[in-house]
Amino acid sequence: PDLSLLKWAIKTGRRVFAALANSYNTTGLRASMHQYRLVKILNDRRIELVANHCMPATLQLAKLGIRPNKLLAWDIPHQTSPNDYSAKQLRSQRPLIVAYAGSIIKEKGVFDLIEGTKIARQRGLSVEAVIAGSTDLQCSDGVRFVGRIENQAVIDLFRRADFVAVPSRPEFPEGFPLTMFEAIASRTPIVCSDHPVFQPVMVDGETAAVFPAGSATGIADALCRLADSPEAYARLSVNAGLAWSRLDGAMDWKEMLESWLLDGKDALDLQSHLLSAGHPRRAARPVAALCA
Repeated sequence: PDLSLLKWAIKTGRRVFAALANSYNTTGLRASMHQYRLVKILNDRRIELVANHCMPATLQLAKLGIRPNKLLAWDIPHQTSPNDYSAKQLRSQRPLIVAYAGSIIKEKGVFDLIEGTKIARQRGLSVEAVIAGSTDLQCSDGVRFVGRIENQAVIDLFRRADFVAVPSRPEFPEGFPLTMFEAIASRTPIVCSDHPVFQPVMVDGETAAVFPAGSATGIADALCRLADSPEAYARLSVNAGLAWSRLDGAMDWKEMLESWLLDGKDALDLQSHLLSAGHPRRAARPVAALCA
């Protein structure tokens, strides 16, 4: 969020709604000072409401010190859910496929995934990484780049794959990535980092195979662990519905904005979705809204 933009909005005297899609995971003096200033601004009474993308990132804002009585989570409608697919079993055919879709940058952990796949292959696991996203990188042994693909093709890729990797490093300020929603919906077992925003939803051995962010060896360990245990693999696939339920309580983006614009911050559906209301589980009706 742009602090100068937030300050400007406050000074205009207009109604202000700060709608974010961000998380705060870096440490150190500079990061702490930025977070302190952000919390002070967002707690200003002239900012009526603060929303963040999905419940885990919204709960993180509360931990930073933003008042729960002005905080709510937002999301967009999703094309699919785990209810659309049956649970999966570990295939006997090889190679196994680990799929990734998203930005091909260091902070997203893509190069950790490439190295982790290489390590797993060196250990004797027949596995190939299939990576969707814009890049000039060339395919190599165990790694295949398929370029940018349409959203439905991402879902199809995840469903066909044996694993989905979401290896984001903490320095990438995830709200809660669409890729993770698509991975959970596909019921394909997820191998993901311990990024702070994932932790309330993705629990090692229960809803994902979790590894330390930035660790290629950790990725290899997770892949080999699941490939060696059909029972653990099947459990993660069955538990996709559990992971999905942990993301409940967010208000539909469009309804949230409409409610605030037309009925104000005291609209009943907005008030029922505030963190102070106890994490409600049912969305209702929601620019001058500020996307900082």
